[in-house]
Amino acid sequence: MSQFPPTGKILMIRMGAMGDIVHTLPAAATLRRAFPNAEIDWLVEEHWAALLAGNPHVSSVKTLRRRNLPALLRAVGDLRRRHYDCVIDFQGLMKSAAIAGLCGAGQVIGFETQALRERPAAIAYQRQVTVPMDAHVVEKNLALAHALGNSGPPMENVMEFPLPGAAIDMAPPFPGDYLAVSPSAGWAAKRWPAEKFAELIARVDREMDWPSVVNCGPGEEELAARIVAHARPERARIVNGNLSTLIGLAQRARAFVAGDTGPLHIAAALGTPVVAVFGPTNPRRNGPYSKRSRVVRAAGVETTYSRSAGGEDIARVTVDEVFHALVEVTA
Repeated sequence: MSQFPPTGKILMIRMGAMGDIVHTLPAAATLRRAFPNAEIDWLVEEHWAALLAGNPHVSSVKTLRRRNLPALLRAVGDLRRRHYDCVIDFQGLMKSAAIAGLCGAGQVIGFETQALRERPAAIAYQRQVTVPMDAHVVEKNLALAHALGNSGPPMENVMEFPLPGAAIDMAPPFPGDYLAVSPSAGWAAKRWPAEKFAELIARVDREMDWPSVVNCGPGEEELAARIVAHARPERARIVNGNLSTLIGLAQRARAFVAGDTGPLHIAAALGTPVVAVFGPTNPRRNGPYSKRSRVVRAAGVETTYSRSAGGEDIARVTVDEVFHALVEVTA
């Protein structure tokens, strides 16, 4: 591999989604430590760009819009004019690999074929990096960053998760300790039943004397309202806001409970104690990357990553199991 210039240009590609971007932040910090004078850009979907606002390790955030071909072509043209020395594809999809290849960089780095969700993406890579199949996504991303290391001392991992500051005008939802929960998820198989979230917050109120806050994204109002309806009105409320609101909510919470979702990984990155309720996704690979975390998963659940699966497996996780994990992680 050719020597990477100390003042070279690097493009990181991780376009989405929330949790995946959070799990790529240490790779950016590691590259910055190794190449303090390099220009390190990050390509991300416009929808998620706020996650990188003010990131001290990124020189420039490049954005593209989903499903907009003219905008995509303009973005690729802009990237080509940057004349990158290296592009690192952390996404591992055919779309991201195609963009990486079209940038005209001197070197394109990506995962080995077996580690890719869309294996034809490997065609775009001049260098493929072997990673343990059961490694956490954070560790896989760090392996890609290390592939750019020049001869000499090994690159040092920098385990930093810089996130934008919380909204300064957001008052705490409750004056003291409170539990935050985020009940929604992208797939049915990753959603713990709303009724169980409701039972959990009622039990936390009764036995731990903590009120609860339900994080609510667009279109999730009915789900959040069903959960809050099972609690005393003055002891549970819905918070519906933007990224800064979510960060403020998670940062101030005494603990955070959710499935395998972006808000869970935001809370873990902030150092908030978290309890993760898992179904068919692999906690070793996709769990919260934090020592202040517990994962609850029913015995015998098969790891499938099937987006068409139902919620039967995750529904087998009991309120009692989640409650005891919560007590343990906050002790």
